[in-house]
Amino acid sequence: ATLLQLSPELFFSSANTTLFAIKDSAISNSSLPPRLVKKLLRYHTSPLRLSFEHLVNMTQGTCLPTLYQNKKIAITKIDEKERSVEINHVLVSHPNLFLEGPISIHGVLGPFSALDPSDVNEGWDIIQSPACDSSSNMVSDVPDAKNMVEWSRIIRLLSSNGFVSFAVGLNSVLDR
Repeated sequence: ATLLQLSPELFFSSANTTLFAIKDSAISNSSLPPRLVKKLLRYHTSPLRLSFEHLVNMTQGTCLPTLYQNKKIAITKIDEKERSVEINHVLVSHPNLFLEGPISIHGVLGPFSALDPSDVNEGWDIIQSPACDSSSNMVSDVPDAKNMVEWSRIIRLLSSNGFVSFAVGLNSVLDR
């Protein structure tokens, strides 16, 4: 929430954005320093607009770009029958929380990378992205959306679905 207040450009630096909001219970007791939180949140943001339909119709192993240092996230499991998707082995628990205009927001059960601040040295990158196959498994373009975004609706949806910290930060950015 604080990072959204201080650096909204981290999340909205591209025309299209998909946010993978981490469930409050997965990060509420986190003791990560601010620089690692910044990396983590950039890693949970893609410069593509991806609906759940896009995700569920992808091929397992497909990699998606993020806003963090050319790191990628991977579709690690798709269950078409159960209509579920895992990214980096983390379940998309709240698909299509918000899906309008250039913004898509999906809730996920936890971070896409294991984070242990005691293992971090200044020169080592804590976020380990999955190995991606050739560029044929890399998504780089998704249909564009041009509708206006109803921010108050996004805030209500996030708040009512267990993403209060994320919603508070987003709301404070929008109040500017």
